[in-house]
Amino acid sequence: MTDQQIIEQRAVSEVARIISSDIRLRPEINISDKIPYVDGGIFVYNSGKRNNECLDFQVPVQVKGTEKKAFDSHPKFSFKKDMLEYYERNSGILFFVVSETTPYTTYYRNFSPTQAKQILKSLKKQNKNQKSITLNLTRVDQKDIWKIVTSSHYLSEVFNSQARIVNVNAVDNLKNVSVTIPVGETIQTALKKEQYIISGLLQDQRVIVDTVDIINISIHKVINVSTIFPNDHIEPSSLEWTSETSFRIVIGKFITVIFSIDTKRFDINWDFKSSSDRDWQLYYDKLNAFKAMLEKRQLNFKSDVFNDGSTTLHFSFSKKINETLKDVYSKLENIKRIIWLENILGKSYATQALDITSQNVLNKLLELYPSVDFNQDVPFLLHETIMADNYYLTYENHELKNVFSNDSPFRTNHVTISNTEDKTMFTKGNPLALIKDKLWTIPNYSTSIVLENFIHPLKSFPSWYEGEVNNLVLSYIEAFDHTQNNDWLQSALKILKFDILTNQELVQINTAQICIRQLDGDIRPVSNSLYNIMQNSPEAQYRAAAALMLNIIAVFSVNWRQMSVDEKKGISEYPLMKLAYGKIKEIIDSDKYG
Repeated sequence: MTDQQIIEQRAVSEVARIISSDIRLRPEINISDKIPYVDGGIFVYNSGKRNNECLDFQVPVQVKGTEKKAFDSHPKFSFKKDMLEYYERNSGILFFVVSETTPYTTYYRNFSPTQAKQILKSLKKQNKNQKSITLNLTRVDQKDIWKIVTSSHYLSEVFNSQARIVNVNAVDNLKNVSVTIPVGETIQTALKKEQYIISGLLQDQRVIVDTVDIINISIHKVINVSTIFPNDHIEPSSLEWTSETSFRIVIGKFITVIFSIDTKRFDINWDFKSSSDRDWQLYYDKLNAFKAMLEKRQLNFKSDVFNDGSTTLHFSFSKKINETLKDVYSKLENIKRIIWLENILGKSYATQALDITSQNVLNKLLELYPSVDFNQDVPFLLHETIMADNYYLTYENHELKNVFSNDSPFRTNHVTISNTEDKTMFTKGNPLALIKDKLWTIPNYSTSIVLENFIHPLKSFPSWYEGEVNNLVLSYIEAFDHTQNNDWLQSALKILKFDILTNQELVQINTAQICIRQLDGDIRPVSNSLYNIMQNSPEAQYRAAAALMLNIIAVFSVNWRQMSVDEKKGISEYPLMKLAYGKIKEIIDSDKYG
């Protein structure tokens, strides 16, 4: 065996080893050279079983070898004209192995008939009598061998000898234009080595662009694109190559998508820092588009450079984004409130330019925004706040109205309340009953006006309304505790007589705590009703409330332990707590929920 035969045998063994590293590939290669330009083939299977039933196709291969280490510096091979003429009719892969030192290095070049035809044309253009041409090779990465083999088969199928080649001037008329490069090359290196195929659709037929007459192909470092979000919001963007293997798309100066070709992944970075002088509507539109992107996991990109129209990017996240979405939802809700308030006030909302008092006023006004979060608990159209010396509610068209002024719409009998967003359930009611926070601090608050607005309903109230009226009673008791003004207690007693309140045990408990306050702690007038509740009520919280006012420690302690956290808060955070003392107060204070 000659030295060259030994080198060739090493090359065949190395190529066979690389091919066999993928269980779906089976090499059959020798160096007998019985068939010109073919040393064997690679059998490709659709599974690891590698039987005839699983055989998909076969790729012809040719193997060359050398011991010249210098070859690694400039991996090129001189292809003879007759070899290219063979590939013009057929297809295959040429492997080239450098075996001077271990580990060996392996290169390849695959040919489709169309590629061979293009190279022959280039050879003829250079010199009609030229018999060979030197072409660049691509280094083989073992982990890419499956892609190399299957890509070669794809090229031979698509860019076969019957494929139509069109003049470069036809590019403008093509759709779905693509640039095909060898596995292991980047777009930059492929262009430099002239290892690329430009193809596209012309009248629904795949055609190849004649690249022989192309003088130069340049890559746009920055491309202007339009990003189309799933909610149809469009943002001006720019695509910028940052290296040979990565690029980024900057979307509207607030989202950056960074793509890595090597790792086949991308990262999404965003920045929504708030600013005192920003256009809140514009900010809302951008954030809403971002929300749609996160929810749908999709973006569309459109540019004049993309001949096929828009390009859709579908993606998934490597970690949960629940917290991110929650933060976005919260920001959107806040911005909606700001936009709403700006429209009402006719001024921009910029808290940084205001003093603390003014900021607090604006923040209170923002709470007026009718949010769907309150559907089940309070009326959809009514929310409250204090601004300067007046008390305001939103109603109907969400305008701010002074509640206690002489022209207040709440002095009429035409005000209705609803607890559904679509306003399907209305009933007559007293919206002033919804005002309960620190009533003694509200300028011009009038219990008489509130009482006058209670109208007996024509039908049953919504379930939440009775609870709101009962809470108003507790607010009046709390106001008495802060002011010692007996008018608060008298008004509370009047409300307790309304037939709106149907829970008689609760009415008796609240009546009892009012009377105890009015009588400076004397429980005798209400003791019988309290004993009856303590002994017979099915509710632990009512039994405990009665025992608290009667100061019967053992009964209170037993029932306190049976109560839920919310029920305990109903005592510890409300006026009834003012009547607790001694051991009972210690029990409540020592409880972590107390």
